[in-house]
Amino acid sequence: PGPRLEEIRKSFEYWYPLDWNCSAHELIKNHMTFFAFHHSVLLKEKHWPKGEASWGVGLLESQKMASSKGIVLLASDAIEQFGADTVRLFLMSSVEPWQDFNWRKAEVENYVKRIGWFHNKIVDLYGSGKDKPLRNIDNWILTKLQEAIKETTHALEGFQTRKASLKGFFDMSDHVKWYERRGSLNRTVINQVLEDWVKLVAPLIPHTCEELWERMGKKKFVLGSEYPTYDKNLVDN
Repeated sequence: PGPRLEEIRKSFEYWYPLDWNCSAHELIKNHMTFFAFHHSVLLKEKHWPKGEASWGVGLLESQKMASSKGIVLLASDAIEQFGADTVRLFLMSSVEPWQDFNWRKAEVENYVKRIGWFHNKIVDLYGSGKDKPLRNIDNWILTKLQEAIKETTHALEGFQTRKASLKGFFDMSDHVKWYERRGSLNRTVINQVLEDWVKLVAPLIPHTCEELWERMGKKKFVLGSEYPTYDKNLVDN
């Protein structure tokens, strides 16, 4: 019994404390509540989890998923059909995690197009233009990038994946479009913007970003690089 108990103790100390207990919001009234009770009563505070988070449930074309009724979409099937990044971005950006998501095929197909646009735009613009002194439009896009970094980071830290996706991916897409339409790109500026943009959205679409990072000539994985941080010195007031 002695060695066995020591083995159990080492296993417990290895795994505890867990960071977050995550479950569906419909389990708040039982499993999640008693999880908090049991840990607070039976364990020392150093073994308590950092917190609990409740997630919404899935709908399939506006119907609640139920395997007994055949209303179900397996994650493996969705990934096979649309790709892992598309599934990931859709789930993270269509609603906040605690809200019910509604899987609509037509809407998911639009995400395929958005990710394709992102990939092609990075490839087309990276390294283009000429080096030149900073202009107002350059300061503008650098400011928008810093705002996106600040808001996306804050959103991710608060589990607001939809807000993070809107600020980091979709709003930045609009900003890059506008900057490109002004013409005569500043090569130093556009390269900085695109590199930080890829790093910024790597948690959302990691496979696409890793491919782009390699095409930029980077040697290490983008997910192993330093996440962009807000720099107020690049904000044009």
